[in-house]
Amino acid sequence: MLLATIALIFFLLGLLFVPEVSFPICSYSASDKVIPIVNDNYFNVTFNEISNAKKSIDIILYEFKWYDSNNSVVKMRNALISAVQRNVSVRLFIDRTNYRDQETELSKENRKTGNYLSSKGIQVKYDEWTQTTHDKLLIIDKETIILGSHNWGYSAFERNNEASVLIKDKKIAEYYTNYFETLWG
Repeated sequence: MLLATIALIFFLLGLLFVPEVSFPICSYSASDKVIPIVNDNYFNVTFNEISNAKKSIDIILYEFKWYDSNNSVVKMRNALISAVQRNVSVRLFIDRTNYRDQETELSKENRKTGNYLSSKGIQVKYDEWTQTTHDKLLIIDKETIILGSHNWGYSAFERNNEASVLIKDKKIAEYYTNYFETLWG
């Protein structure tokens, strides 16, 4: 019994010294045109791109929600509002799925987000009730693409393991711009 107790104490002490797993912004890329983004690096990279947008930001999202007034999601929301104030066109196409003819909680949150952003000058459209839009896509100035697994919520920005990529390529941006325009209608 004493040996098991000592082993447990050493195990618990060992947990105190386990380093947190963190990934720096990746220095590898196939070229400077493709940059992998993982976990909480997404916020910094995306925030920087939005803050430097000159003409347009087109976004397609499955989820965009915040719960309090001072976290990374609110900062991203405010960066979009600042872009509008700089005369950057900002459009958001977002999911509003229903289930068995009932609006889902996600859809209610997205509608709340859309109403707020609309009041701040951001153009917002929703997908059809029968269609789920599961994209996480940004097109900035029709030349930079950010896409991957990151929803726009606290967990995706600060807690989850997520993988996305930034692509600086006008031909690829043109492809995704056409896709966006098809959904935007």
